[in-house]
Amino acid sequence: MRLDDAYGRKAQPYESGPNISPLQKNRLVFGQPEADHLIDYQLHGCTLRLQHAENEKAIVPDLPDDIMMILQGGLFSQAEDPILTAGDVVLPDTWNRLVANFEAPEGITILTINRS
Repeated sequence: MRLDDAYGRKAQPYESGPNISPLQKNRLVFGQPEADHLIDYQLHGCTLRLQHAENEKAIVPDLPDDIMMILQGGLFSQAEDPILTAGDVVLPDTWNRLVANFEAPEGITILTINRS
């Protein structure tokens, strides 16, 4: 679905068929991880870990300098205010403080990046 569009097609699906360009061979495409399973990718001396968890406390960073990006879901307050949502990036120290106080009611998918 389009989030915004200069031609009045907001909230409409993208075209299919001949209007879609194929991905180039040098593009990294992530699979969708099953709940509580990890998918690791190696890229240019870095480990990219994709993880989906139904319980946010199941996501435990390995290294203090990991970079953690929310891809899907998020952390929310008890009043359902968003704390972290898709596109937000945090370090493990911040992540650990947030998961101690907030929940991911619909699960959360995170991409963690660290130097191998």
